[in-house]
Amino acid sequence: MRGWLFVPDDLKEPRAAIIVSHGFSAIKEQDLHAKPFADAGFVVLLYDHRNLGSSDGEPRQEIDPWRQILDMRHAISFMRSRKEVDPEKIGLWGTSYSGGHVLVVAAMDRRVKCVVAQAFTVDGYVALRRRLGDEGYAEMRRKIDADYEARFRGEPPQYVAVTEPGTVSYEHLHQGDAGKLYPNKVTLRSRDLHMGYVPGAFVSRIAPTPLLMIVPDNDTTTPTDLQLKAFAEAGEPKKLVVIKNSEHYGVYREHFEQTYRAAVDWFNQHLA
Repeated sequence: MRGWLFVPDDLKEPRAAIIVSHGFSAIKEQDLHAKPFADAGFVVLLYDHRNLGSSDGEPRQEIDPWRQILDMRHAISFMRSRKEVDPEKIGLWGTSYSGGHVLVVAAMDRRVKCVVAQAFTVDGYVALRRRLGDEGYAEMRRKIDADYEARFRGEPPQYVAVTEPGTVSYEHLHQGDAGKLYPNKVTLRSRDLHMGYVPGAFVSRIAPTPLLMIVPDNDTTTPTDLQLKAFAEAGEPKKLVVIKNSEHYGVYREHFEQTYRAAVDWFNQHLA
């Protein structure tokens, strides 16, 4: 994996650290949170998942959530080895797909001392089934099955677009200079792996690690009702921040300041 390490200018002794992980198929150049977290006094690691961006791995653009979770745990080991970092004060921040990852890692790895999940994946199958509808889901399943057989024969993987022009997600992922680097495609198998991914099943195991959930109140990408159900299943200490009048991408745009401030306050309370 390759990434960027942000170290506060005034660092004189080991500090609390945050590992920042972005959403489905996104690359580090599209992140908005790492530098502000560093400006708030934390050592911050931002990296590209394997197969994406500047990180190694094949097939390119294949997204396997469990390999990404393994990589996140390696990132924890990396941060604990750094002289700039207090190894007993490491937190995770994840959004969208990686919002699910931080829930799983926090449930499995007690080296994590604080976690923030924003607009997070709870159940990939339910979310995609709702979005695609019955016919769309059946068509995708047929394509996935055919791709498995083709790849078994040694053929290259099939790719699908992540988002289409004219949608809020397309506008968000293609904005600015970072958007020019974004390839807007994943392997078809990535969708199959997504549908088998249910990080919500791990939520009850996170306690006693402090957990903040930031939930848009009109999220159809990672459905709001699933996120709220996950919060209800989490143990203490926990906190819920509901972002009013926000769809999935509003947390990165018009509601950015509110979501950023909620996360910083949580990390300050439980890490700093």
